[in-house]
Amino acid sequence: MIVIAALAALAACAQEHRADTGNATEAVIAAEADTVTADNLAAMPTPLAAGSWTYAESARAAWFGEPDAEARFSIACDQRAGRLIFTRGAEARPGDAMTIVTPSATRELPIAPATDAATMPEASASISAADPWLDQLARADDAITVRVGTGEPLALPADPAIGRAIAACKP
Repeated sequence: MIVIAALAALAACAQEHRADTGNATEAVIAAEADTVTADNLAAMPTPLAAGSWTYAESARAAWFGEPDAEARFSIACDQRAGRLIFTRGAEARPGDAMTIVTPSATRELPIAPATDAATMPEASASISAADPWLDQLARADDAITVRVGTGEPLALPADPAIGRAIAACKP
């Protein structure tokens, strides 16, 4: 009888210990996600997203996504304002930034959250079409990573469509 009681007490302790470990693991994972910064985003291994780039000269825009689906990321020229608009299908909160990482440089841009009931949530950021960083983005020869706030990074393949959209907007 004493042996059974001792085994029951030991089992209860083991179960409590496992529950604590699970919560600690979740806390560590959450803390690691919150400590990702623009400086270390480039070092994170992120698989390339499925899809391809498309460029439309008439729209002066390039977008990335799968056929017959909403674009996951786009680059469009607002020629009247002299700005390039980056849009990512992602949730955004006030104060979030869009971080864009190229093989040679990282840029954080303030975003303007936008949602349309007919589509998925979007976050947009803009930059002057004359900004020299755009030359690095246009010449990127390796993956480009885009992240909104603390959301999941989106790794996109480099593509000539990016450079074409940027060139179409240059002053």
